[in-house]
Amino acid sequence: MLRRAALGAGAWMGWSSVAFAVALPFFAIGASVLGVGGGFAGELTNQALLFVTALLIALVMLQGLRSLKDPMLSRAGEFFS
Repeated sequence: MLRRAALGAGAWMGWSSVAFAVALPFFAIGASVLGVGGGFAGELTNQALLFVTALLIALVMLQGLRSLKDPMLSRAGEFFS
């Protein structure tokens, strides 16, 4: 089982790098455009921007998760019915 998961690890790391490359400029540009500063409003804006960035990372990482999917799992129902 670990061998099948390890075969998709390279794609997982690749998509992780893509997610980082997308998220970092998104967050940096968003913070500069929104003018995130100090105080309660600035912290609230920062947290909202972080949340949207995390959602963006999750969407990009769905492709990496697909590469870890074991093709044998789709046929598992045959053995347990």
